[in-house]
Amino acid sequence: MELRHLQYFKRVAELEHLTKAASELYITQSHLSHVIIELETELGVKLFDRVGRGVRLNPCGREFYRDVVRLFYEYEDAKKKAQDNYKRQSTQ
Repeated sequence: MELRHLQYFKRVAELEHLTKAASELYITQSHLSHVIIELETELGVKLFDRVGRGVRLNPCGREFYRDVVRLFYEYEDAKKKAQDNYKRQSTQ
């Protein structure tokens, strides 16, 4: 699982549409579908219910989405702390 794949999952979850998400992410819809299937396989659970031409988060997907959002907040916080520490060290 790569951070980029979690970003892809997050965007699909927010839009509930693979084609729109793929367009925003500048990747093909088939590649995005493949990434989602790989992620579901790795986790051992389905994250989405396929509904017509779209997708909808199922209960496992909603819980995973909340965790992924929290992970990205923590990642951004850690990145900012590292940058702030670097700035402090380079001015001393």
